[in-house]
Amino acid sequence: MNLASLFSEGLSHHMEGRVDQAKRIYLEILKKDPGHADALHHLGLVHLQSGLISQAINEIQSSLVSDPRNSNALANLSYCFNLIGDHIEASASCNAALEIDPDNDGAWTNLGNAQRELEFFAEALCSYDRALCLCPGNPRYIYNVGLALFDQGDFDRAKEYFQKCLAIDPSIPEAHNNLGACSLKLHDPLVALNHANRAIELNPDYAEAWSNRGNAFNDLKRHDEALASHERSIELNPDYAEAWSNRGNAFNDLRRHEEALASYDRSIELKPDYAKAHWNKSLVLLRCGFFEEGWKLYEWRWQLDSSTSLRRDFIQPLWRGEQPIAGRTILLHAEQGLGDTIQFYRYVKLVALRGAKVIVEVQKPLVGIFKTLGGSITVVAKGDVLPKFDYHCPLLSLPLAFKTDLNSISADIPYLCPDNKKLQEWSIKVGLKKQIRIGIVWGGSREHKNDKNRSICALAMSKLLTDNFEWFSLQKEYRDGDRQMLERSKVYDYSNVLLDFSDTAALLSQLDLVISVDTSVAHLAGAMGKPTWVMLPYIPDFRWLWDREDSPWYPSMRLFRQPAPGDWSPVIYNVSSALRARYIGIC
Repeated sequence: MNLASLFSEGLSHHMEGRVDQAKRIYLEILKKDPGHADALHHLGLVHLQSGLISQAINEIQSSLVSDPRNSNALANLSYCFNLIGDHIEASASCNAALEIDPDNDGAWTNLGNAQRELEFFAEALCSYDRALCLCPGNPRYIYNVGLALFDQGDFDRAKEYFQKCLAIDPSIPEAHNNLGACSLKLHDPLVALNHANRAIELNPDYAEAWSNRGNAFNDLKRHDEALASHERSIELNPDYAEAWSNRGNAFNDLRRHEEALASYDRSIELKPDYAKAHWNKSLVLLRCGFFEEGWKLYEWRWQLDSSTSLRRDFIQPLWRGEQPIAGRTILLHAEQGLGDTIQFYRYVKLVALRGAKVIVEVQKPLVGIFKTLGGSITVVAKGDVLPKFDYHCPLLSLPLAFKTDLNSISADIPYLCPDNKKLQEWSIKVGLKKQIRIGIVWGGSREHKNDKNRSICALAMSKLLTDNFEWFSLQKEYRDGDRQMLERSKVYDYSNVLLDFSDTAALLSQLDLVISVDTSVAHLAGAMGKPTWVMLPYIPDFRWLWDREDSPWYPSMRLFRQPAPGDWSPVIYNVSSALRARYIGIC
């Protein structure tokens, strides 16, 4: 049999899944003709199917020595390079293939994959579009578009593409898995769980799907099941750094801190530049009060995908406490939520005491109240033109700059107060005091990633609202049923005239007590030294530490914690009991 006929026989075996027979024939051909391009190329594909990527690359490159214009071989070579993470070489191979054959849809797809991994998302989408134009309706190509959209954070559109892919071929486990991942991002963990389960049905050894299943269980507060899923993912792929980090999250939500830290350490060992693992570890350390290492690891937040829009690429150097700044100008800038800005604004005075002229850039609603600090401090709103400065520092990096530990937290309270004009205005608005006055906040912004855990429904909050007190709503955002509760419970509502936090501060000054969930108003009341009771979820934000009833950040604060995930009833009961105990004989 001549070599052409022999190759045809090998190719037939290969296409019908008889890989061992195909490999035997390719090797037989290469004994007779070591430079046989087609046999080398397809032997490379056999190695690829067997997971021997380096051997596949060697064989395909050898085939290209004999046949340098084989666009399919170049496209397959690019696929191999993508698998080993060499996306630059993958791009080069794709471009070479497309110079030979501009209609090679596989080369366009592999080029898109390389561009997506290199975070050239617009270019990747263009490459995927070219592949789809050449091969319309290909479910894998549609799936790739979904991946690119997912990677750049466009979860709604990514979801549409994964759904289109599955409408054509519902048996693609990766599409189910990533549709589930989209659902998690869009706060629909039950749908995410269903898709992860379907991916696992299609491929029981799919480690990523097991880990996504665990993430869905975690969001559903089914933490033991989450842990079991992450454990299974790690059994299938012990080197899967993301699964180790997710396992740490499950341990954290079970309040098993040492095991959480060990999981994050293993994740970091496997993938030293994995920002999420460093970040998650920092939160556990800070929540446990291990501030020295916690603040250092907290700096990994800048490497998170979610922080891309928050990073400030100033040409001026970052200040972390080492350089002398006397006589220099430093910009301190807000980076996260309003509550974070209020909490860490306390450090502004400490920076100024080092002899620097301080510019503070904050969210617009905070400018008025922050200007009351006075001194050599200039307050500007985000988006305004910045004055010249020599150094900069994000507000939440200041605890690291000042080497803050539990014993050195700056708690010089109050550090915020309303101006006299606002005080007079709000004294008139609120009128004469008849009873003990209490301000309440039961919900934060619905856009907050942890809102489902930290906010209480208005109906549950209404159980506190007895006639023994005057109640004042400090809410700015109302949800369905909130206003009806206010009317039934005779709660004063000034939301239409709370224009910014200087108004909120002036209203707070008229109150005897604030009862709030974990929101910016709680931080403002604490910064003013107002007696403040904060109702916290089972897993609190790192700043509230574990189990203690007081806060080292705010001496006037008392903390009430959930005893179990999602259970607010004991919290409401304990707050109600504390009200009776504190004000007995007064109300």
